[in-house]
Amino acid sequence: MQNKKTLLLLGKNRIQIIKGNIRLTAQSGPMDRKKPVMDFLKIYFSGSIRGGRKDAIIYHQIIKYLKSFGTVLTEHVGDNYTADFGEAGFDDSYIHNRDMNKLLASDIVVAEVSTPSLGVGYEIGRAVEHHKPVLCLYRQQKGKKLSAMIAGCKELTVVEYNNPEETKKIIEEFLGQIGNL
Repeated sequence: MQNKKTLLLLGKNRIQIIKGNIRLTAQSGPMDRKKPVMDFLKIYFSGSIRGGRKDAIIYHQIIKYLKSFGTVLTEHVGDNYTADFGEAGFDDSYIHNRDMNKLLASDIVVAEVSTPSLGVGYEIGRAVEHHKPVLCLYRQQKGKKLSAMIAGCKELTVVEYNNPEETKKIIEEFLGQIGNL
């Protein structure tokens, strides 16, 4: 990511800050100045599918909130129709290639890592390889500990939470950090 910021005045009190390939659009005036509206941000959400779907409702809540900041390229991860065995009608090669294309097209990655998943770990590794900002959300669970491969990776932002409502503030702080707002 470039360190240079470019400000564009868009009219009607809208200001767009361009930093690298991330565009942050903020509304000034009587609207809430604390919550920037991020137009054009492409978000890759990662969560367990074949590793277990017990957190699908949490994924859905996080995705719904992420959509207020841009386009979530992988909404299907939070859908109820996505079964434990994966998406029906698609072979593994198709799913891999489709999801890697979406990951490479994304500006950021948000991963819910509470349910261990080889696929989520793979996606995080590929995101790091391609210098994508990655936020890993981990829900504390009695008797379980986050993998050291995630917790110990300095290229990741790893934050623990107790309930989905807490993820909203975490996401806002992460977006503020990567956008230097």
